[in-house]
Amino acid sequence: MITTMKEKPARGIHDVVKSGRSTPQMYMLQDKRPAKGPLLEESPVYLGSEDIPIDRYLSADFHAQEMEKVWRKTWQVACQESELAEVGDTVVYDIGRWSILVVRSAPDVVKAFYNSCLHRGTQLKCADGPVTEFRCPFHGWTYDLEGKMTDLPECWDFPHIDPKKTELPQVEVGIWGGWVFVNMDPNCTPLEEYLGPLRKQFEAIRPFRKYVVSHTVIKNIPANWKVTQEAFLEVYHCDEVHPQLMLATNCYDAENSVYLDGGHFNSRFITPVAVPGAGGHFKVTEQDVIDNLFADRVRGQAALGVDREQLKTPQLAEGEIARPHAVAAIRELKRSLLGADLSEASDSEIIDAIEYFCFPNFMPWAGYQNCMAYRFRPDGDDHTRSIMDVWLMNPVDDPTTPLPHASEPIVVDCEKGIGHVEALGRFRVVLQQDLDNLPLVQRGLRTSAKGTVSLADYQEVRIRHFHQTLDRYLGLEPKK
Repeated sequence: MITTMKEKPARGIHDVVKSGRSTPQMYMLQDKRPAKGPLLEESPVYLGSEDIPIDRYLSADFHAQEMEKVWRKTWQVACQESELAEVGDTVVYDIGRWSILVVRSAPDVVKAFYNSCLHRGTQLKCADGPVTEFRCPFHGWTYDLEGKMTDLPECWDFPHIDPKKTELPQVEVGIWGGWVFVNMDPNCTPLEEYLGPLRKQFEAIRPFRKYVVSHTVIKNIPANWKVTQEAFLEVYHCDEVHPQLMLATNCYDAENSVYLDGGHFNSRFITPVAVPGAGGHFKVTEQDVIDNLFADRVRGQAALGVDREQLKTPQLAEGEIARPHAVAAIRELKRSLLGADLSEASDSEIIDAIEYFCFPNFMPWAGYQNCMAYRFRPDGDDHTRSIMDVWLMNPVDDPTTPLPHASEPIVVDCEKGIGHVEALGRFRVVLQQDLDNLPLVQRGLRTSAKGTVSLADYQEVRIRHFHQTLDRYLGLEPKK
């Protein structure tokens, strides 16, 4: 049985209760290089306080509805352009029961096809890699990079098939910011319109630049894809799960904005960094903040090639705050490591955690502190398992610069932790802490006597809005 959420109570949509302490924007306006435009524009929204039924995470029927009404109808990231650097480079994107071939068919053309031979349905390609053609491993039916048939063995026995008119069915393709999106709905909204404010916000924050992937980590997780994704839509958990972050990150006063003005860019959070944590177990000084940041983030990354002598921990005078010192050190560190011009970037972009979410499953980070993106999806057609992809990226200032080919992805199965993946750097500890909880959530949902989960009105509003967007696709919107 599919259960929708109850109708939300009557309350003004902007009648939002927040902590009353501080906001990321308060820090931004005091920075040496203040933020501008969208980063200063909060969008707090109250979307109700009703519980969410747990069958959304446990029901095979609910999963089947998601497959047909969400995954077949939405734009989703299939890969990054740097994975398709050369003509013939191909990525196999699997989602549920579908498999899609994404290929650079010409220097300036990317196409996508259903990964199924037109003879007896054999999967044409099982793994990423370069090709000159798509040849069925069963009977040799062959198609070029444009999807057109080039070889029909024993064609005399197929008088009913005209090779000149036989082509692999295509999937819609769109590219934005170096990301390659696919959509199985031939009547879908154009990608630019679908992204809506996400594209506008990224382009308004700074002159738009592409990103190239330095590392890709793929983790299989024994939990429903929504359980996995929701862990990264809020920072309410940080005090309990990431106590080391709370020394220099004000997670409890993070901004949680939801956008209702079109497109499928749902929400963002901004968590201020290099400030004392508030509301949790820790009471820290400004010197504690700078000590923590230099030990964890500055010196840890300095090992990659920045002179440690230039990054000695400052000793703050009475009344002096940590944030300007931390910003200056990380600005220089990122400039050295990335080779990018950061002179126009605001202090918030340099140091704060700025995460966006685009329905159904894409989370790009906007700043330089966490230059990365996440993707979440079901593992095959199994509603009890999911896949999380983590892309670590570097910005490219000149969009005409040839893209280097992405490195081979690092695949981590369910039995292994992500904490051993050296390529993740300091993120491996944080990610492992997050992932440790997900099997516990899935098992706890199965044994729940309550039958629902409860969400915070503000700090978990991004999760609520995600579910309300999901309801719209499934036709489960509450009656007005």
